[in-house]
Amino acid sequence: MVACLKEASMEQQGNQQSYSQPYPIYTLRPSVMGVMLPKFILMLLLGGLLYYGGYLNLKFLNIRLTTLFKLSIIVCTFLVVAFALLMEYKKAIRIDFYFYSDRLYANGKWVMYSSIGHIDAKRGPMDHLAKTCSIHLGDQAVLKKVPDSFNIYQYIQNLVSRAKQQ
Repeated sequence: MVACLKEASMEQQGNQQSYSQPYPIYTLRPSVMGVMLPKFILMLLLGGLLYYGGYLNLKFLNIRLTTLFKLSIIVCTFLVVAFALLMEYKKAIRIDFYFYSDRLYANGKWVMYSSIGHIDAKRGPMDHLAKTCSIHLGDQAVLKKVPDSFNIYQYIQNLVSRAKQQ
């Protein structure tokens, strides 16, 4: 049902230009682990800082902290971090890249293969941990957190070269 709605909304956006192929030939979903890992590490650090800041604040006010109060601060910090990660997960599972025979839909915009100058795959430190890469499609778009597979990079290169030959 969700895929049909996405297709319908993409088709409405694409109606301004008449294209021959209504359905994608390939759909790529970024790695959820690649999207979530940097956010998880960041949330752990920020959650630790939040706990430590609250603890020091109460300590400097000379308020005696009971074990129950310390535990409640930890639970509240955990709930804030868990909520932030849940929201990030909900955003991560909605990201899709759609490949058509003559164009691609990524990050909310259409990119024609013939307008892509060069393709470059880059990996950052977090990409090494999550086994993902970012594929830069010239100045047109960036496909972030793509599962690190030479096949995907090669597939995009073939689509671009085929579009430029026509």
